[in-house]
Amino acid sequence: FRIPKAISAFANSLGGQIYIGIEDRTGKVLGLENDYDVLKTDADGFENQICGCLEKYFPQDKAICSKPTMKMIEIDGQDVFRIDVKPSDTPFIPSKDGSVKSTQKPIRIPFFYVRVGNSSKDFTAPNFIKHWIEHLDK
Repeated sequence: FRIPKAISAFANSLGGQIYIGIEDRTGKVLGLENDYDVLKTDADGFENQICGCLEKYFPQDKAICSKPTMKMIEIDGQDVFRIDVKPSDTPFIPSKDGSVKSTQKPIRIPFFYVRVGNSSKDFTAPNFIKHWIEHLDK
């Protein structure tokens, strides 16, 4: 859920870039070999896995994989996956499967993320609406 959360937060703010395969705090290039091993895939399969993850958490938007620009790049001889996210003119709202406690009825639970500084913050629906109105005015 970390990748959909980050994409949502960037799209609902000023945009930005996500690098998978680079240590966030240090900037050290780690590459994707461990990810390939865990997922039992290669570079092409990795991108497919990312798209599948986005489709799972953004089921209302079947074109979600075309909204951020995704590209496998090489840095220091290592594969790194870069996701460029532009500010969106429509809200990016991921959701997860959940249930209503009293009835156990399955529902989709929406999450409202916004990029604040160097982190993705979880907003309540009313706070997100307020942010979104301000976002559209920029």
